Amino acid sequence: MRTLLSGLMWMLLTLVVDVGAASSQQPGRVYRIALLWIGRQGEVQEPLEASKGPFGDLRDVLRDKGFVLGKNLVADMRDAQGDVSRLPALAEALAATNPDVLVTAGTSPTVAAMRATKTLPIVFVGVGTPVERGIVKSLVNHGGNTTGQAVNLSNPKMYQLLRDAAPSVRRLGWVAYAPNSLSQDRTPEYRARRWAILASELAQAGFEAVDLLVDGVEELEPKVAALASGGQAALVMSTDVTLFSWRSQIMGLAMRYRLPTACTQRFGWGEAGCLITYGEDNSDLGLRAAPQVAKILNGTKPSDMPIEQSTKFKLIVNAKTAKELGLTLPPPMLAFADEVIE
Repeated sequence: MRTLLSGLMWMLLTLVVDVGAASSQQPGRVYRIALLWIGRQGEVQEPLEASKGPFGDLRDVLRDKGFVLGKNLVADMRDAQGDVSRLPALAEALAATNPDVLVTAGTSPTVAAMRATKTLPIVFVGVGTPVERGIVKSLVNHGGNTTGQAVNLSNPKMYQLLRDAAPSVRRLGWVAYAPNSLSQDRTPEYRARRWAILASELAQAGFEAVDLLVDGVEELEPKVAALASGGQAALVMSTDVTLFSWRSQIMGLAMRYRLPTACTQRFGWGEAGCLITYGEDNSDLGLRAAPQVAKILNGTKPSDMPIEQSTKFKLIVNAKTAKELGLTLPPPMLAFADEVIE
């Protein structure tokens, strides 16, 4: 009897909670969300109904929480086709539509959105070091109209993995694309501070940092050749959509000049030939951001929600690249890896 009563009380409590959550949605109202990201040149934008990955996860969770596309939810999706300079105008255009929530993917789109509006709620995903970049004042009591999912772009573990895979390496060339690295959210002064921090991290890991900042893919080979000529060198890729679009050329240069490589952006780099790919498992960013978006649609203020940080990391090791470079990967590393590419 006691068990039955407990079960009935639990069902009643669940019903009350569900009704309470649903009652915060206004009957007959159509909610609007806007989505902004950098995108890739030449890539056809899919509507949210057909999206996969983080945006698809976002759509599905919102649907489960009662916000259904074509019923009571409208989505306006825009990307910059890989051109950072287009983001401010896109952000202003989206803000002018007065959405209930503006969702941004990446640092540059987030900064563009924050400059376009000081009042509309913004939920960001995939932003590294948001406090250092001035996006929020803190991860908890941050105030303002912005919240979201932060990622950590500092990767001491990745440096250690590279050290284990290629013990002779002493100099790391950090590859970065200047138009993005010096974009509106990363002024020369900001980048100088970040480079000092990066160089210090690399020094603590036993490496000398070499800045390989380029304005175009054609500048890569002479800089890579110069790095390789000094010996005991490797390449590290910064997280950048433009560099990702050059991954075949970059990995080709690395193999030509016999340079081990390490990458922070997980998707696609390992398959392209990167020796060590280690970073946040961002496959669930949409899943984790969706509850924040739903809460805002239900009336919660962004300032009342702390910034969430990634806790899952993945390692991809390219054993084929190691073999071609004459490197012997430690068995513990292979056992630790989430994926080994043969």
